[in-house]
Amino acid sequence: MTTTMQQRPKAYVFDIFGTVVNWRYSLAKGLEASARKIVEASAFSKVDEAVLTRARDMTFSDWEWFAFQWSRYKRYIESSARPKEGEEASGKATFVYQEELHRRNLDELISEFQLDGLWGTDAEKEQLVHLWHDLDAWPDSAAALARFAKLGPTAMLSDGSVALLTSLEERNGLGFNSERIWGSDTWMAYKPDPAVYLGAVKKLGFEPGEVALVAAHLGDLKGAKKCGLKALYVERPFEERYTEAEIEEARREGWVDVWVPYGPGGLLGIVERLEAMEK
Repeated sequence: MTTTMQQRPKAYVFDIFGTVVNWRYSLAKGLEASARKIVEASAFSKVDEAVLTRARDMTFSDWEWFAFQWSRYKRYIESSARPKEGEEASGKATFVYQEELHRRNLDELISEFQLDGLWGTDAEKEQLVHLWHDLDAWPDSAAALARFAKLGPTAMLSDGSVALLTSLEERNGLGFNSERIWGSDTWMAYKPDPAVYLGAVKKLGFEPGEVALVAAHLGDLKGAKKCGLKALYVERPFEERYTEAEIEEARREGWVDVWVPYGPGGLLGIVERLEAMEK
């Protein structure tokens, strides 16, 4: 673990997907179960046999890859910039709620994975979209967040919608105050738009340097750091999207204030270091 801070922050905002909840495993589990149910009932369905065979042959790792492709931040931006059917392109991206982005991207992925017709109705696809509301937290999250809350105000700061994030709070008992569940629809913007980070700072009533973002993604942290926030980095398995070269560059530059490597530390590793600091 490395740290460059002498004093601990006064408030903490948390990335959620990957940092607090294990979205990849949760989605893969839900996708696999849904597909298996359809395959097992294939004698009563009209799904093409080739599609059923592809679904039957997909491993759990394949479903994790499906989930990863579904989550790609690039898809959010591309989808936001695309007009809906019947609309003309304006040349300017407009805000689109995350659930709608999930719907658009799901349709694309079903075709990419050659699973057309496996989920044949809008209702079945909507059940898949709702899997994002049923994600499980990492085992250390709830206990660590309870300790963070003793150090200062805590808040969700995520690209998820407020409704989705509220579902995750209710499912996992993470301890966030309902008034500090802030999603992309709070700001009508996605990270790393400065409006997200600075909006959170303003709502908390502190200066940027008194607030820390806790995240498992260096890109998110870099966006917050540019806005003056502290950067607390927790490595989570398969979460970092920076290349090895970019990760090493971040280490050399030293702009991450607390860096907890992958292993037994997790969010508890960060909060233990903070508890040992002066206020």
